[in-house]
Amino acid sequence: MVIPTRHGRSFMFSRRIAAAAGAVTLVSAGLVVGVAAPASAVVFPTVNTLAGFEAALALANGNGTVDTIPINVAAAADWSYAGSQQVDEDLTIALEAGSAAVTFRSTANDALDVNGVSFTAIGLPTAQITFRSDAAGGGIFASAGTDVSLTDVKIGPAPGAGVLQLGGTFAAERLNVAGNAGGGLVLGGATGVAITDAVATGNTSTGINIETDGSAVITLTDVAADFNSRNGIRVTAGDDSVVTFTDVDAQANGSDPVVDDAGIGVYVTDTASAILNETAANFNEVGYLLRAWNAGTSIEVNSAVANGNVTKGIDVDVSGGSIVVNDADTHHNGAGQIAPLLGAGIYVTGDDGGSITFNRARVVANKAMNGAGVGIADLEEDVSLTIADSLIGTNTAVVAGLGGGIGGGIGALWTGGEPGSPISDGATVTIERSDILANEAALRGGGIAVEGMAGDAGGFFITDTQIDGNTVEDPAGNVEIAGVSFVELGSSASENPQPLVLMERTTISNNHAIGAAGGYIGNVGGLYIQRALGGGVARVDIVNSTISDNQADDNIGAAGFASNDPAGELRVSIRNSTIADNSEGVDFAGVTILGTNLTLRNSIISGSTGDDLVGFGTNTLTADYSLIQVPEPEFDAAIDAGAGNLTGVAPKLGALADNGGYTLTRIPLPGSPVLEKGDPAFAPPPAIDQRYLPRVEGRLDIGAVEAPRALAATGVAAPWWMFALAAGLLAVGGVAITSITPRRAAR
Repeated sequence: MVIPTRHGRSFMFSRRIAAAAGAVTLVSAGLVVGVAAPASAVVFPTVNTLAGFEAALALANGNGTVDTIPINVAAAADWSYAGSQQVDEDLTIALEAGSAAVTFRSTANDALDVNGVSFTAIGLPTAQITFRSDAAGGGIFASAGTDVSLTDVKIGPAPGAGVLQLGGTFAAERLNVAGNAGGGLVLGGATGVAITDAVATGNTSTGINIETDGSAVITLTDVAADFNSRNGIRVTAGDDSVVTFTDVDAQANGSDPVVDDAGIGVYVTDTASAILNETAANFNEVGYLLRAWNAGTSIEVNSAVANGNVTKGIDVDVSGGSIVVNDADTHHNGAGQIAPLLGAGIYVTGDDGGSITFNRARVVANKAMNGAGVGIADLEEDVSLTIADSLIGTNTAVVAGLGGGIGGGIGALWTGGEPGSPISDGATVTIERSDILANEAALRGGGIAVEGMAGDAGGFFITDTQIDGNTVEDPAGNVEIAGVSFVELGSSASENPQPLVLMERTTISNNHAIGAAGGYIGNVGGLYIQRALGGGVARVDIVNSTISDNQADDNIGAAGFASNDPAGELRVSIRNSTIADNSEGVDFAGVTILGTNLTLRNSIISGSTGDDLVGFGTNTLTADYSLIQVPEPEFDAAIDAGAGNLTGVAPKLGALADNGGYTLTRIPLPGSPVLEKGDPAFAPPPAIDQRYLPRVEGRLDIGAVEAPRALAATGVAAPWWMFALAAGLLAVGGVAITSITPRRAAR
């Protein structure tokens, strides 16, 4: 075969080419190159011109072997041509050591077309191979069944996609994909992807877009995707594919708030799974979009940062799958000129039995119309959301048009088209061992606001959590709730339903409803729960908890419970709890009830600037072994009918302080009338007090905390931790606890 050159002479080979089987030797012959039987591998002589490369490529496409074309140019070379370089057989092109960079540039098409074969391009760390197009094409087009491997390669700019692959495997190391109008890497039908040390920047559409075909392993390590006009990185994985990100960063991607462009988007279906380690998504339209859309799918995120994103930091949605996010730091999101409707720090929704868990999250300084820290939308069909060991602080729910200002720290709001509840049909929310601090709202729930929960919901459970220093202020004078707000609480047809709201070993403190507010409720400093219209029973349980030092400038300092529908019942049980020293500026009391069935056992209500217990409408009170310092006269008969109740005396409590456990508490002082005045026939649960110390030391104390008893030998009060040691093994819910760690030490 004669291989012409641009000078009209035959291409002169001067090297011996060794091949494994049926080796081919191409020798300088002056005029003709002889080709022996097809070989398994051929290394061509080094080329240094476009014509030389094209001549070698023409031979490689027809010899039936696996070929390598070495390239070595003395100075950076820009090889320009009108069509595409066609690769029809397995091929490697590689820059030799010492070579300068080479650019393959098409002026009218894709720079390179790979047609169902294996293609490898290897540049040098100091001299890349570049594929680009000036018009109508992309960098590399790879048809279905193609395997592509790129090392020290640059793709773009191009008017099309940087790499468009329709199926096969893709591997890259030290890859730069920049300035492509059709997206950076567009890998469809991927059967395997491994990308290490890569950058996708300044591409129109998505920087790296991967969609699997069948079961695939997708691995991205040390990858950055920045300044792309849509998503930074988006992976859609099905079957039992496995996706792994390590040290992946996406910044300043996205421009369309309607479709929620994201820095990092991971979608798993079928039984696919994903693990994201050490990732960051900052200053994007949305930081993370995480979707687990079938039973058996899972996404695990370990150490994530979402900062300064326009609408949301982390957006998760499950439909039967599981998403677990560990050690996320999501802050200063909702940074756009228009605050998002719901969930700037974290946004969650789900159905079909899925689960969402956030462990050790830091959700700080986010801004949204509602649910600024954590926004909950439309949890149903037995979905569970758990937030554990987390800080949710200094978030702001602003009024930006209609429907804003609800839920500074956490807000649940129905976003469906027809009337509904954000938590329904067996869905549960659990907040445990967390701090909800110094959040702000313009209407309801500076700390937590739930705008509707259906009677068939699994419940909203708050345990071992501090809700402190949250504020609400509405210049329009609407009803304001500073600490925790549940409105439109649904009812169950059961006569003895499970609690829809359970607060256990939780403290609501130092929250402030600022200014005057209208209506019979006005504003509430600590906790407000209101039952929706309709028959049935809505149940609320408060156990081993403290509501203290909250302030309402108008009306209710501590807590309000309301049901203005005689067709149903709001049933509130407060057991072994302390409600003390809450203040209200104008009317009402520490605790106000309207149409409520209230049960008090071994609990304290005291120290309000008004009456400690006030009722409106028709209420039922059952009280035993409780201290109600100043009740309204209408409750005198019910209090007298109960056993062991105390009125007209102060409980003599210590200040709110860290007395051990996960939350701040108030310990009865020496001489307190609540000491050993609890139910003498008390039997667990609860077996522990709010600090996880044994509930009974002699006769039960009234309130959330068992006071330390004097040591027999000295008469000196023992510190709380000595009782933890003395308790030995303490069984709680069937689990043996052998050590107790104070919350602040644990943090």
